[in-house]
This record gives sequence, structure tokens and C-alpha cells, in this order.
Amino acid sequence: MASKETPVEFPKVPLADFVLQAADLLDSFPALIDGRTGLTWSYTELKGYVRRIASGLARQGVRRGDVVAIYSGNCIEYVALFHAISSLGAITTTISPAFTTDELTYQLEDSGAKYILVQSYFLQRLKKVEKSKIIIKKVFVIGESDEHTTVGELMQDDGLALPPHVPIDPEKDVVAILYSSGTTGLPKGCMLTHYNVTSLMFCYKLNNDNVAAELEARGEELPFVNPLDEATLGILPFYHSYAMIVLMCLTLAIGIKLVVLPKFKPVSFLEAIEKYKITYLPLVPPLMVFLAKSPLVSRYDLSSVRQIGSGAAPLSKDIEMAVKERLGVERLTQGYGMTETTTGALAPPPGIDRPPGAAGKVLAGNEVTVRDLDDGRILGENQEGELWIRGPIVMSGYWNKSKQTAETIDKEGWLHTGDIGYFDKDGWFFIVDRIKELIKYNALQVAPAELEAILITHPGISDVAVIGIPDESAGELPKAYVVLRPGTKLEASNISSFLSSKVAPYKQLRGGVEFIDEIPRNATGKILRRVLKQQSKSHQSRL
Repeated sequence: MASKETPVEFPKVPLADFVLQAADLLDSFPALIDGRTGLTWSYTELKGYVRRIASGLARQGVRRGDVVAIYSGNCIEYVALFHAISSLGAITTTISPAFTTDELTYQLEDSGAKYILVQSYFLQRLKKVEKSKIIIKKVFVIGESDEHTTVGELMQDDGLALPPHVPIDPEKDVVAILYSSGTTGLPKGCMLTHYNVTSLMFCYKLNNDNVAAELEARGEELPFVNPLDEATLGILPFYHSYAMIVLMCLTLAIGIKLVVLPKFKPVSFLEAIEKYKITYLPLVPPLMVFLAKSPLVSRYDLSSVRQIGSGAAPLSKDIEMAVKERLGVERLTQGYGMTETTTGALAPPPGIDRPPGAAGKVLAGNEVTVRDLDDGRILGENQEGELWIRGPIVMSGYWNKSKQTAETIDKEGWLHTGDIGYFDKDGWFFIVDRIKELIKYNALQVAPAELEAILITHPGISDVAVIGIPDESAGELPKAYVVLRPGTKLEASNISSFLSSKVAPYKQLRGGVEFIDEIPRNATGKILRRVLKQQSKSHQSRL
């Protein structure tokens, strides 16, 4: 199954140019709004700040190809920083504010970041990073600082240090290194090029255009209004690929104002929707559960919301229907993608009813096939197999990891997703299972191998395996199966405490710890996680 019947010419332009071209038309219209303070930047102001920050960074030594880390919660400055870095031909790597010092050190070391933009709140944690492992030349602070150059100072730059022309090759030059655990193992940096990101945005435009043509032929109208009447809420963390591309790039490129909140808090979330008359909500399943079940929701006027997009993890049909009914939204969409595919691959075309459980159809200009798990042959409709994806949305590879890249993207350019699905006679794809090991807790990736590598260092543990167990609110919870060394006596709380100081809160063993005599493995020593999942499922059914 593919979506490449006719050739598609994707724009080959630098990302910042593609996104900020709207500024020339929208001028004084709002681009970014701080949801807490009401501070508003127009499109002209945003473009000006991007230029000034880029000039300031260039004056401080940032050059094309340098890796610049952003270590911050959501704020309107984050958006300008990202596009300023990309306009210089430099590369952004985004870091989760939830990371421990060890996790922060790992990403800074692995990415080779030379510069870091850090929110003042996280400065003390940054100072604890082992200096021998990183090569940071300069620290910039988002907020107040007496010892480092601030972003506020960069925003006051005269703009004259900006190179007159930065030779960016959109197809080859990396714009972002976003960390993902891929189909298995420790986090790896996905290299997304300018072309990857602009192609994904163009894919959505093509989908809209194609559907508009079909509806026009039938005498129907596309269910969209003027983008200038639209508002999106930026509640998802900007460090995550989904938010980075949908919020910091796509919404601005099509002229929709973005209201930014630092993080999810129930009351501020609902107040912002009501106050700013949010029309489109990009969310993740845990926030959908909140909208479906929280009694707080009924206290606010959310009637402005016309469309909700849920991504990053599967959404149950019950929650989907509950939210649609409670909010009365016209459209609730799901899609499918991964960081390795610039977050996209499958999406429901606008204006067309999606069959229950369907992830979407193939984005224009890309190809998705279903392959036999044993021999890789192409399967037909209604046959389950692994999804392989090829097209301009597929990353260029993992940063400095050629072996892992070759294991994920074959010589013909097909990315092996590790997800199992099928398509029907109408081209709708359905995701039914995954062969990859990742756990999705609140739509955040938790790699079992990462937790296992830490737990096995405990002197009382001889073997360990981590799986995800189902949870209605969070999606999955990490659970550890532990084999103790002979003569060792430990409680589950000892194991959880040992891990808690070494990983971010979302990686904690919220699913519990179970002691067993032996970890099930195959002949080559690979953990049989499906056996453990079935064991856990059987145990739960007896409770």
C-alpha cells in the first residue's frame, strides 16, 4: 500500500524560511501568546527576534553544523530560539526538563553539544553535570543570570552579525537531533533534516488540498475556517518531537496563533482554553482521559474547541467517544508516526469519516507497506505484518550510530517500524500490536533496556527484565521482574528506591516489582517479554 501514485515535488528550503514566510503576510497578527501573562508577539516581532537571536548566537561563535542544546520548559522564547538556531544552519537537540543529571550528561555527551540554552530554573542541575564528559563552550540562560549571557540580551542584538547567506542544504543538513529509543535499546539521536520537517508539513497541506478537491467535486465545503480565527494551545512539551513539529513549526507556518503554557496544570489548562478561545487542541491520551473524566471540565466554557488531535500513543475508542460527546467537538483525529518518521506517516484526511480504530491513510508522497515478519515479503489487505515506511519524512539516521541506523533503515530506504498492523480495501491502516520493546507512559518513551542496565548494577540482583503493563490513565506502567542473587533478601521498595534517584520520574517502576526464579529467554538469550506480559495479564485476571 502506498501514497505515491503521482510524483510529489516537496519544497527544498531551509526550515526557518518555510515557517516564517507567513510573517510577511500576517504582519501584526498574533503569533505567540504567553498563556500566563498574556504577553503577545506578532509575526513581525517573532521574525525580528529570530533574526536578533541568530545574530547574537553567531556573535558568540555558533556556526553551521554546531549542535546547540535547549534545556527548558515551554515558553515563547523556546520557539524563537529553535528557529534562530536553524536559520544559522546549526542543529538543535532538545532535552527533557525531567531528566536527572545522569540522563542530561548522557545526551550532552552523545550529541556533542557545544552550546546550551538553559532555563534559569535548571541551571543548578546543569552545574552538576560531569564536565569531563561534555564539550559545552558557552551557556546561555533563559531568564535572569549574573554569570551567563541571557536570552534577553540576545534579543537586544542589533542583528548585524547574522551571516548574509548561510549555505544550508535542506536535504542533507540536520536541523534537529531528537532522542528516541527507536525500536529497542538506549536513547539514540534521530537526525531530522530541514527537508524532513518541511516535507511533513507539506504532506498535511497536500492531504488538505486533495480532500478539498474531492469535496468540491461533490459540491461540499472543506470543514475549515480562516486560520486567523484559529488558536492552538501549546501544552505539550516542546522538547518532544510531536510538539516541536506540530506546534513550533506547522501551526506558525499556516498562520495559527499559538498560546503557550509551561506545563499541564488542570485549572490553568482549562482557563486558557476558555480565555483564549482555543479552537484546536493537540493532545496525548492522558490529557484525553482528563477531558473525558475530570469533574473540573464541566466548570469551563470549552465550546470554542472544534478539533482535537491525539498523538504519541494509542487512544482507546471509549475515551475518544467520551471526549467528542462531552465537548461536542466537530472532529477528533488520531494519527501514527514516530520520531524516526518526523512524527508522521499515517493521518486521517480532513472531512472524511475515519473507521473506528483506524490510524489513518498514508501521507501524500510517502509509502507504507505491510511486511511478513519472517521473510519480509509484501502482504495484501487485511493481512497483519510489520509496517515499513519510505519517503521524505524518514530521518537521515541515528546520530553517530551507523550500525543502529542500518538495523532500522534498509538499503532500499525502508524504515522498519517494529509495529504490527494491516490496511483495509479503502487504504485505512490499523495498528494492532508492536514488536518493539518501548513502554509508553503518559505518551513518553521508556526503554526497558535503559532501566535494566541500571537495575542489574544492584549488588543483590542477578537478572532483571522490564515490561509495560496496561493502565487506563497512563497507557502503560513500567514493571520490573527481578531475580535475586542467592542469599539476598530485598523488598520491592528497595528496588524502586534504587532506581528512583537515577532516572526521570516518568521512568519509575509504577507498575511494581515482582520477584521470580528465572527470566524467560530464547535460545540466543533475548528476553521473552511477551511471556512476561502474558504472565502479568493472567495474574491481573485472577485478582
